[in-house]
Amino acid sequence: MVPFETTKGDASAIGAQISNVDLRAPSIEPGLPIQTSGLVLPPEGVSLIVAADEDPANVQLPPASPASPPVSLEDFAEGSSTGDGPTISLLWFTVSGHTLLASIKTGPSTSRADIAAIDALVESIRATE
Repeated sequence: MVPFETTKGDASAIGAQISNVDLRAPSIEPGLPIQTSGLVLPPEGVSLIVAADEDPANVQLPPASPASPPVSLEDFAEGSSTGDGPTISLLWFTVSGHTLLASIKTGPSTSRADIAAIDALVESIRATE
């Protein structure tokens, strides 16, 4: 697990990244949701970021009523890829009144076992009071 805090312009994010490969902490790009860079994620890599993502320029806005834990991979909105690049999936959810963003970046050669491990991590997200 890699805890991180990143800021660029008016955009900021604080959270944690969990991956099956060694990755440096993510950097935020204004206008985009916080995510692992597809330029550094190897084809067999998968990463999960859970963060508070504050970006007034982000075109990906949380829904009016974000999901609440428990959540699963089926709750994520999945993006597309070129086939030889990674795919991103996004989910905004609310825990204890705080809206968080979870992003999953999956390489094209990620094993079923590693996807199952990320699924188990997502399903373990719970609110604590």
